[in-house]
Amino acid sequence: MKKEEIAAYFGKGIDCGQVTLLALCQELGISEEEAQKLGSALGGGMFNGEQCGAYLAGAIAIGLRCGYSDHMKEEVMGQKKGETMEALSAYRKAFTEAFGGSSCRELLGYKIPEEMQAAVESGRMMSFCPALVEENIHILKKLFQDMKS
Repeated sequence: MKKEEIAAYFGKGIDCGQVTLLALCQELGISEEEAQKLGSALGGGMFNGEQCGAYLAGAIAIGLRCGYSDHMKEEVMGQKKGETMEALSAYRKAFTEAFGGSSCRELLGYKIPEEMQAAVESGRMMSFCPALVEENIHILKKLFQDMKS
């Protein structure tokens, strides 16, 4: 998904976490509606400037892709938990190396939610965030590809 398409989703009110999961929904085995619902509480750093919604959506994607549950045999659950922790560690490293942090306040340079309007009016949000989401999707797809090999 290219940043122009991502920006178009933003223009319709679909936030960064939702777009991240939308781009990965086929690989994750979820519908577009499920992707949007899963990511709907993540935008704007959960609407308070905390952790970037795209970053949090990446963690959700990792959980969907290689997560574990108590419905698994104990040895499988242990293996899956290890895979999840390893994937999350690699993701965290790649994201912070690419963007220098993971909170909306750090990334945008604005105090969200107090300065949300200023971030929008300055153009920072609509220029930076779609590019971040595009790169985040690439990071996650590469991570998933590396996990297959």
